[in-house]
Amino acid sequence: MWLFAKKKTPSELLRENKRMLDKSIRELDRERTGMMSQEKKLIVEIKKMAKANQMGAVKVRVRDPVR
Repeated sequence: MWLFAKKKTPSELLRENKRMLDKSIRELDRERTGMMSQEKKLIVEIKKMAKANQMGAVKVRVRDPVR
């Protein structure tokens, strides 16, 4: 690999690593946002079931976020 390819300068390596870190941060932010919205939907659903007096289903749904 290094026989015919030119070595990367430290600034090029730094740039590549920074891009990978930024990409990872964006992916984690997207995942966190998705999970937060999913949690909010689940809470609304649990409240709706509790008002309809479906306690068995509520107990099952409450355990989901813990997992």
